Amino acid sequence: MPNNTYTTSGTGTWSTAVAVKGNNVIAECWGAGGAGGNNNGTRGGGGGGGGAYARAVVAIVVNNTYPYSVGAGGASQSNTDGQGGANSYFNNNTNGNTATMCRGAGGNGGSHSTSVTGPGGTVANCIPAAAPSLAGGTGAANNGTQNGGGGGAGAGSQAVGGGGTNRTGGTSGAGNGAGNFQAGQAPPNRGSGGNGGLTTAAGNAGIAPGGAGGGSGNLGTTKTAGAGANGQVKVSWYANCYVPIMPMDGLGGGQISGLGMD
Repeated sequence: MPNNTYTTSGTGTWSTAVAVKGNNVIAECWGAGGAGGNNNGTRGGGGGGGGAYARAVVAIVVNNTYPYSVGAGGASQSNTDGQGGANSYFNNNTNGNTATMCRGAGGNGGSHSTSVTGPGGTVANCIPAAAPSLAGGTGAANNGTQNGGGGGAGAGSQAVGGGGTNRTGGTSGAGNGAGNFQAGQAPPNRGSGGNGGLTTAAGNAGIAPGGAGGGSGNLGTTKTAGAGANGQVKVSWYANCYVPIMPMDGLGGGQISGLGMD
């Protein structure tokens, strides 16, 4: 199935000059991961929350342009909670309609406080706010240790993101976590949360799409928490293809609709 996949944070537009089956495309959006929290002088910081996944069938018109946005991963901040990851979305501007048709929610930043988890992006904040949307993983709290908590993972196309455990980052959900992995296949490392920092180390960054950063360690001077990874937007479609049909008398022709063109 042809597709365009966008991974660089920021806005852009998508369009096609080729007729597509049913005048519909499949939009998939992964929210960005939140950054880990910084240590608070007593304990390490908590892990950030992973980005959620959303999928929707969107009506389009050939040669129209459709805006999208790839959410930016949360940035580490000094002596406070980590910055949350931004939402990713795809809009339908047919006939002036600028409503958001698909939105993957970004994860929350990790906590600067002790024993507080970092919530992942929720289905309630996605569009659609129900299946097939899937939640991002929860970042682990520091659990009263000098180590930072592990970041939550970004959701895959078929499973929620794994939560961080102690200082270990979560594992991405199965499915198309990034790129063109086959459905049901867990992409190696894609969308994984970053590990929390050891007592004297910074937290690790999350892996795109939507992996959250790990919290910073605490011992010694202030450490840096791991940044959250960017989200992702993917637009897929089936092309209408004209294929000559030659019966035995050598006459005729026809159109086969919905044939995927890779």
